Amino acid sequence: MNIGFSMFVSSVFALVMICGVPPAEAAPGRPDRPRVSIDYDRWKIVVRWDNPSLGDDRSPIAGYCVRYRKRGWGGWSDFGGCQGYPNQRKRTKVGYTPGATYEAQVQAYDRNNAKGSWSASGTVRARDLNPWGIP
Repeated sequence: MNIGFSMFVSSVFALVMICGVPPAEAAPGRPDRPRVSIDYDRWKIVVRWDNPSLGDDRSPIAGYCVRYRKRGWGGWSDFGGCQGYPNQRKRTKVGYTPGATYEAQVQAYDRNNAKGSWSASGTVRARDLNPWGIP
């Protein structure tokens, strides 16, 4: 082995031991439960949320992913997908089924695409357009 190379490796090792290695940033935190509502005038489902709290070891948020499902109708669907707008904390989706209950969840991600946990589900029940059953 080359003596110069081994001295270099020893020096780097000593420098790391003395100075320390900065800890890796953790994925963004879990957002709070989103607020889900229905805009009946515009025929839309609206999801709003707040930023998750950022601890010292959390990386900055680059964007959010949002998903939704109609309760009792299967798996989750993208609600506009993942968008890199960290200050935008509202999504809308045109169309809903009257009388159905909808759930939505939010997930934050950082610039390295490391994703935090999904939030708890926010829910809303779309009112029936004809609650009296009149044809």
